Amino acid sequence: MKNKYRILCTLIIISLFALSACKKDANPAAPSGVVQVVTTGTWRVTYFIEASEDKTSDFTSYTFSFNSNGILTASLSGTNTTGSWGWDDNSSKLHISIGNSNPLSGLTGDWLIIEKTETLIMLKNDNAAKNELLTFTRN
Repeated sequence: MKNKYRILCTLIIISLFALSACKKDANPAAPSGVVQVVTTGTWRVTYFIEASEDKTSDFTSYTFSFNSNGILTASLSGTNTTGSWGWDDNSSKLHISIGNSNPLSGLTGDWLIIEKTETLIMLKNDNAAKNELLTFTRN
């Protein structure tokens, strides 16, 4: 009987050590490498639909840079407009805040990633009532 008790206690202790060794990473990488993709190179808007209206041409000459420090820069003919961007692991949303006037302010919001490759990011506004779609393509 004592032998069975010792074996049971030993198994419980080993199990506790094994479970405590399985820690979740406190700083997990962004899902699917979103941060690594957007911070590489410069981007342009190749598709922007707002309330069923195609406004892609409003962004034709803009170049966008997503910096690893959370700064978003939109460049147009040597003039820079800065804003911010971020990635939320919990909700899988790309947050963009840039500009106080059109067309840039139209990009401000929370965006769900529909598709992501090394050279393309397709987004949908998380507010379905806005009916907005946005695509960035790497230059």
